Amino acid sequence: MLTQAQLAQAQLAQALRESLVRAGAEPLYLLHEHSPEPLAHLAFRVLTRLGFPDNELELRELASEGVDTLVAWWLLDDQLRRRNALGRFEQIHTLTFVGNHDASTGGGLGGAVDAAAAGAAGGGGGPSGSPRCGLLALNLRYNRLADAGAQQLLESLCLGGKSGGCVLRSLDLAGNQLTVGVIDHVSKLVSSLTSLFELSLLDNAFVAGLTVVNGLRGALPPVEAIRALPGLFSNLPAAMHAGSKSKDLLIAVLSTTSLCELQVDGGFFAAQDAARLQERLAKNRELRLSSLDHSHLGADAPPTSSASGGGGGRARPTGGVGEGHSWGGEMRLGAPASGAGGSGGGQVPVLGVLFSASLVCQDPSGQVVPMDMLDLDKERELICDSMREARRNLKVRFEYATTDRLRTLVTLGQCCGLHYSGHGDPHYLSMEDGRGNAHFVRVPALKKLLQAGGIASLRFVFVSACFSEAAAQAFVEAGVPHVIAVRLTTRVSDLAAHAFTRAFYLALAVGQSIRAAFEIGVQAVVNAPNVPSAHIEGDKFLLFGAGDHNAVPFPNLLPVEKWDPPYPKGSQHQQPLPATAEAFIGRNVETYRVITGVLDRRLVSVTGPAGVGKTAVAVAALNYLAQRHHFSDGVVYVDCAGTRDAPELAGRLRVQVGRSVVAAAVATIAPREEPPARAVTATASSTGAAGSTDPHFADEDLALPRAAVLPLHGLHCLLVLDGVSADLAEAAGFAELLELLLSFPRVRTLLTAVDPVNRPLQGGAEKVLEMKPLSKHNTARLICRLSPRPLQLDEIKGAANAQDFVQRLASHDLVGALAGNPGRVKATVPQLSQRRLHEVVPCELPEQHWSA
Repeated sequence: MLTQAQLAQAQLAQALRESLVRAGAEPLYLLHEHSPEPLAHLAFRVLTRLGFPDNELELRELASEGVDTLVAWWLLDDQLRRRNALGRFEQIHTLTFVGNHDASTGGGLGGAVDAAAAGAAGGGGGPSGSPRCGLLALNLRYNRLADAGAQQLLESLCLGGKSGGCVLRSLDLAGNQLTVGVIDHVSKLVSSLTSLFELSLLDNAFVAGLTVVNGLRGALPPVEAIRALPGLFSNLPAAMHAGSKSKDLLIAVLSTTSLCELQVDGGFFAAQDAARLQERLAKNRELRLSSLDHSHLGADAPPTSSASGGGGGRARPTGGVGEGHSWGGEMRLGAPASGAGGSGGGQVPVLGVLFSASLVCQDPSGQVVPMDMLDLDKERELICDSMREARRNLKVRFEYATTDRLRTLVTLGQCCGLHYSGHGDPHYLSMEDGRGNAHFVRVPALKKLLQAGGIASLRFVFVSACFSEAAAQAFVEAGVPHVIAVRLTTRVSDLAAHAFTRAFYLALAVGQSIRAAFEIGVQAVVNAPNVPSAHIEGDKFLLFGAGDHNAVPFPNLLPVEKWDPPYPKGSQHQQPLPATAEAFIGRNVETYRVITGVLDRRLVSVTGPAGVGKTAVAVAALNYLAQRHHFSDGVVYVDCAGTRDAPELAGRLRVQVGRSVVAAAVATIAPREEPPARAVTATASSTGAAGSTDPHFADEDLALPRAAVLPLHGLHCLLVLDGVSADLAEAAGFAELLELLLSFPRVRTLLTAVDPVNRPLQGGAEKVLEMKPLSKHNTARLICRLSPRPLQLDEIKGAANAQDFVQRLASHDLVGALAGNPGRVKATVPQLSQRRLHEVVPCELPEQHWSA
């Protein structure tokens, strides 16, 4: 314990240090930068002894916004260092760092963010670690944290919240140029930091697009929509994603009982969602006031009602785009809430669905081999059909199965139930790696993954995969009370899995218990007319877990007039894409190589002879990427078939780029009044002037494609130019257009053509993926799939069954003559409607396909 004299001496020393920093930081830094080596080194040593970074590059970045930033950073960092040195709880209650600083690099405010994050998160945290941090309020208004700095801060706060080392109550991130990219981190913070009850996200780049849309629909005054237009066009990526991300934040807030005040820009939440949010925060405030009253009356006093507390949950609309909405705004800083448990009323339960649809896996030798494709679209349709028939207020959230998505859904407590569907094995669960390859998670690793974060509010899990009993046991050991799986030693048929899934979820949605729903699902399989060996298939399903299986996971669901399926994230602004070919066979490995090529390189060309399947593979790849939201601003598909020169290409680019970039931001919800070409013409004319002054584009015709793609600059998207002819590839200005696209750091370009561009390009290089012919076996499978009639076993001499038929057909003269060309197969199989196999004559491709 410090004596009064020692404390006075320490305060004097601190005052002298602060005075020295305020007066000497600037001259010392200037000496370091502009003096000869011995003096510069001495100045740097003095700065580091005062507490500045001991890295010269970091120090320069710190002073890049002005030498006064050095002093501001030191003051914040010194407060945190003194708090850690004293090791006492609640030494510092509030940190404020308001200004116009940059946290996008290691220096500047980035160093302060490091310190603030570490301080706010606490040390070891909790009873067994180092003392908890006493920081109650953190104000970082109007700095340029951007997404990178904010994510770093939020991740540290989440860790502090989980460990118990952080008791932060108020966080202000207003005016920090944040986009919807940080909403996932904000959602995690709301769920994991139970002490937080005041959060401000005002004046960030979230809602310009939504405000314009709501103004067009009449939900907001037209003047607000007009004010939002500059923000819409200056930050199109954020505008296009605000709608889907607002739902994620809404779910997180509805799942917490601690947050009492949330400030966001007006228009971020739809009116219906805002009402639900208002109700949730009002209940949270009542819980908090009740808890505070209880603690003031004494531990033995019963909780009191806060009926007189009034409208703490009232919304306070404050007008235009630069202003915002605040819910629960009457709360003030106080003691941390205690005993505020329960989920509260008015929440809509969520069923999480994880689909694993990897294209390939690696065999023990490291060779990439294709995986069988599951009919997951059918399973999605069956679950949605169950919800439509039940017509209950239950939300379904479809995701693709990666370990990150599993961890998010489980540890954040966003779902009451979890459904997994994918390939199974007695030793692992098959997940996706995010790039088309399988990620096999062994059962012990799965147990650790689940046990590390806890199961939050998860009530049941259905592992719909063959041999899934062992993987399901991992969920049981993690604490899930009810788990449905398939026996460890058996494989279940797709038809049986589909019959069980539909009946099981329909029963749960209408209020049946887990046991009753399980029995209904089993009986649906046993009595299904299209399931072979139905009794055997029905016996393959298991129900186990430590919970009371007579429990009802979805009690008292409110009826709804109509149940609408969820829109995939980003689908509101993604323009329609070509569908994957109906008979897409034997091309998983090629599709995987296109996906990895596009994710790793800026320009990829898929080449090969006409009809070999370049377009089919490219379309499969772009759909795979779009479904998994690899490109935050979507996929732009341009059909170049028949295009011969720059003006024709510019016309097609203008329409498709316009639909996907300019009009999409406004048409997220509201219908579009003007045709896409008009919207794009305005954008092209406003940005294409610079292009017209480029000496390479002195010809107006050559400048047109450049102007058409300029709106893509700064977006994160995939541009597909499908069917580039030899004439177009050789046309004047095409190579220059590719060089311009290569200069866009977040744009990927995918070409399909008979031959590669095969020219040196400034700013990058072309990655060429050559399509090989189909194997004879896959050619035979394609013939069977595309045949207009069922083929008969007697059409192939000696064929004993369907599998043998395909193997013998692979050696047939017809398959050899088609040379593994899917285009020729499609042109030939219509003859089978009138002829038998031995009568079919192989066809050549139609003339229009020769150059593609």
